[in-house]
Amino acid sequence: MAKIEISAGRARRAGRSIEGALLAAAAASALACAPAGREPASAPVTTVAVPAPPAEVAAEGTGPDEPEQKGPARHKKVIQGLTEVYIGHSTEEVRRALGPEDKVVSEQAERDAWTASGYDPDEGVVFLLGFDEILVYDTPKAGQTIPFWKLYMRDNRVVFMILTSYGFEGLSLGKIGFPPSCYLLEDAREIAVTFGDGSILVKDGAHGHDTYHYVDQGISVITSGRQIRAFDIYGSLTPAERDRIQRALSAAARKAAAQQP
Repeated sequence: MAKIEISAGRARRAGRSIEGALLAAAAASALACAPAGREPASAPVTTVAVPAPPAEVAAEGTGPDEPEQKGPARHKKVIQGLTEVYIGHSTEEVRRALGPEDKVVSEQAERDAWTASGYDPDEGVVFLLGFDEILVYDTPKAGQTIPFWKLYMRDNRVVFMILTSYGFEGLSLGKIGFPPSCYLLEDAREIAVTFGDGSILVKDGAHGHDTYHYVDQGISVITSGRQIRAFDIYGSLTPAERDRIQRALSAAARKAAAQQP
């Protein structure tokens, strides 16, 4: 899919450091089950839950008579989670991993916060997929090293999660993200090095952040000032969900283009 640029008024998330309702308007989206096998993160790099083995990455797209393609390593699998929290985990599993949440936010309260902050919930991936409530972790816990912020739940299962550098500046974050080079606080150019060029890019000048949506890989990456600031992880989508989200983002792109002077 070609990259689509949306220079318009939503794009979402990012702003934990922004006051009031804008903070609450951070986005989300998704679905899927936790992977059966989990690979522990290796310090100091905290990495993706289900990385593609190097041999599989190299072999993909290479026929028996074709030379192996050289170039940067890129993820070929869907992102299902990070460290001990995965899409599909139950509320109880989340609390065992992260401790008790600071608060629970309803779907309607999140929708109202988005609207009050100038975002359109109907263009948000998380609202397109649906959720019941959000477990919010505003205050880093003692010993916490992974900046989980919001976990969106449906039927008591994680369908979407946000990890953000905003508000977690006091943590010793190390390299949180996805090899070879898509890590929090790194240069935004590293996103394509890791995930490829097939994103839907939502540019939000009004709120000062851009979002690179890799719908087929189950992740969106939020940047500000050309720096990677947050991850939205939503894992595997059904074909219907994926098509609906891509259509919604494409429609937003057309609307934004029509509004340009």
